Amino acid sequence: MKIKDVFSESKAAELRKANSIKRTVKLFNRMIDDAGKLEEKGHAKRAAKLNKQAEELNDRFTQNMGVSIPDYEAQQNVSARDPEDMINRIK
Repeated sequence: MKIKDVFSESKAAELRKANSIKRTVKLFNRMIDDAGKLEEKGHAKRAAKLNKQAEELNDRFTQNMGVSIPDYEAQQNVSARDPEDMINRIK
């Protein structure tokens, strides 16, 4: 096997891991948002179940990554939409 092949495989593995993390973060945020909408509509039991699933997902993520999803988002600035902050990061 050539060194170039090893580097290509390594880079592909890193991309798969990054995409998996992004999917997990999106799923967690969607679950939290949906639970909030259900609570607003008066479906407390379904919202509680969804919140519990989101908490379990966050616990598994924390075990694997060593940091919770909200903390990971803060570190990576994954969901930052503040234009002023974005401009400051570019400078």
